[in-house]
Amino acid sequence: MAIALPASPVLTIATAFVTDTGMVSDRTDDGQTRLRSLYAATQYEVSLQWEKLELASKDTIETFLETYRASEIDATFSGKTYRGRLTQAPSVSFDGGQNLYRVTATLRGPRV
Repeated sequence: MAIALPASPVLTIATAFVTDTGMVSDRTDDGQTRLRSLYAATQYEVSLQWEKLELASKDTIETFLETYRASEIDATFSGKTYRGRLTQAPSVSFDGGQNLYRVTATLRGPRV
């Protein structure tokens, strides 16, 4: 069972994904190109981003990502849900000028 990301704070518009169809091409002995699929469902590598966070919001996201680091997570943005596991440790940066934080993490899995 997947765990949904917290409803607040919301993901920023900068959240993006890369599509991996799992298709590879091979050359046969007679020079023809043959395509084959490595897995059944298209995989997405989703760069989750939260920006302009105050300390409490940053702590909420950090705690969630630490607690569920080995679990399946549902991330919904732009009306679509992506279910996967974290593939990179969360990254936190601080903007001293605005006194705000930015958190990023990467999730990999299919769209459900």
